[in-house]
Amino acid sequence: MYASRDPAKKKGAEVSQTFGSYNMFRTFVRLDSGEIGPAKTRFYVSYARNDTNKWTGVGPQFQQVINAKLYQPIGESSHISAFFDYSDVDQMTYMPKSLEILNTVGQRPDYYYGTPNGYRDAYMAAEGNYMRGENRSNDPKDVSYYDGVNEVRDYMGGINYDFLLTNRLRLTGSIYGHRESFYTTWANPYTQDMVPAPNGAALSEDVTHTGIQRFGGTTNLAYNIAHHDINVGFWYENNHFNTEGNEYSEPVLGTGSPLNSWGPWNNPYATLYAQVFNTNTFVAHVSDTYSPVHGLKIHYGFRSLLNTTRVGALANYPDYTGASAIAGGDSLTTAKAFLPHINIDWNFRKHHELYFDFAENVRAFPVSTYGAAASPLVNSQQAYEEKGRNVQPETAWAYSIGYRYTSRYLTGSISAYRVDFHNRLQALSYNVTPTQFLSSVQNVGSVNMNGVDAALTFIPVHGLNIYNSISYNHATYAKNITSDGITYYSHGRQVVGYPSLMYKASASYSFHNAEVFINTSYIGRRNLSYGYTAQDPATSVPSYWLTNLGASYDFGRIGIMKNFRINFNVYNLTNVRYIGAMGVENFPLAGDQDTLQMGAPRMFYGGLRAQF
Repeated sequence: MYASRDPAKKKGAEVSQTFGSYNMFRTFVRLDSGEIGPAKTRFYVSYARNDTNKWTGVGPQFQQVINAKLYQPIGESSHISAFFDYSDVDQMTYMPKSLEILNTVGQRPDYYYGTPNGYRDAYMAAEGNYMRGENRSNDPKDVSYYDGVNEVRDYMGGINYDFLLTNRLRLTGSIYGHRESFYTTWANPYTQDMVPAPNGAALSEDVTHTGIQRFGGTTNLAYNIAHHDINVGFWYENNHFNTEGNEYSEPVLGTGSPLNSWGPWNNPYATLYAQVFNTNTFVAHVSDTYSPVHGLKIHYGFRSLLNTTRVGALANYPDYTGASAIAGGDSLTTAKAFLPHINIDWNFRKHHELYFDFAENVRAFPVSTYGAAASPLVNSQQAYEEKGRNVQPETAWAYSIGYRYTSRYLTGSISAYRVDFHNRLQALSYNVTPTQFLSSVQNVGSVNMNGVDAALTFIPVHGLNIYNSISYNHATYAKNITSDGITYYSHGRQVVGYPSLMYKASASYSFHNAEVFINTSYIGRRNLSYGYTAQDPATSVPSYWLTNLGASYDFGRIGIMKNFRINFNVYNLTNVRYIGAMGVENFPLAGDQDTLQMGAPRMFYGGLRAQF
């Protein structure tokens, strides 16, 4: 069931405004109707607008969101509600980087868009003439592109219901629908080699469009009898997903203005690929929470999953995809009738708690744009014929045990866990030619994950809160990977993108209406490549510390305003340089790849909030 904050029972409003670095501002307004008439119907409408400039390069980062909800009580203990959500995202993205580019050219180069002579320099770079020092890298064409945009529109609506049928039986659920249109673009400097433009230009605009239409519903029955809380329910969804990649002609240098980075996109000169997917998912569950004695809860149950996806191929440009045919007329099914889950929670003494959890899970095959997910359905027909017919879904067995202590001045916990992944599927990237960087789906075998988490919160005096947590994770591949006759030595290596060590500490102090806080976190070294060969080394990104600082003050009521609050925050206080996201263009089998995103530098934010 889709959950959101219910409308308030009293009429009111909330307004907040935030300002920050790089011309950032965020506005939020929410209006609550309060209870209307004897039926006590109530609703709210909210609007949020977020706009900022990029911290490197030029271009907007814009988003606006509208949320609305209508709530109708039925009797004393039941209700029905309807919701609608709209989201609009228009963003000039950040250029992905490789380790080599970061070390030779630096983190600042981004798209040419919006810079002096931007289109000229991008066009000349596509022809091999570099005006901004791109040739310091051994991959100069990928240092910067002309532009790259994400445009996303989401519409979602539905009805939630919650009915108390008897004093022991409650029915809850949701019926929903969701539609999304997503354009992602980049100026392709490899046009001449891959998809020659009819006008002979060295640049073209590569535009991927995906559309999602999904409808579904959930139903859940909860029944309480004796010492048992019994729960039975199901979820069904139909997802229609279509994706296509198109190429649009940019002008020859000096003959006109470049295409509008935001579209509209009409009349492509080439369709690179097009696929349509239809997925039906059904999940059912049965569970019981048994409380035989005070302080002891035993939860046990299982889920059943049936997921079937069928794909149709609508278009293929072999010089781009590297395949004579892409997957079409094929299907994959994930079916697991019994996925058990057991949880035991025992408060064996005052302040002391032990818990144990065990579960089996399965991952259905994903859908995505061509070559971007770990599924044979988004690759070539040959890949499906060779691997797809016999591919098994990824499964995991997870076990955890822990202890928790809770008191007025001290809260602490420690837990240990093990997860055994089987048939781990990954989308791997490799070079077919100097201008074709493609992906394939590979079963990388089992992954064995062992870890320990510990956390401690200390409250020495009223208002002062000191928190520390540490997490150690050892997750390694159980075998080497062989692809296209080459062995990549991954056995025993930590899984890509996942640090072995993470640490977080924070301290906050509140005095009357004032509050200050500081927090810091440590992310350990993360592997970039799955493995290594004699020619290509294993690669990883370095660890980093990230510290934030903030303060706020609540003035209470001022005139018609109540809970009037101001705040000030500093992100990345020490202005550390760090790599944030990894794998934005998949992970390499060995060596380096343009798949990293740098984290933001130091930024300042201040805001006001008031209720009416």
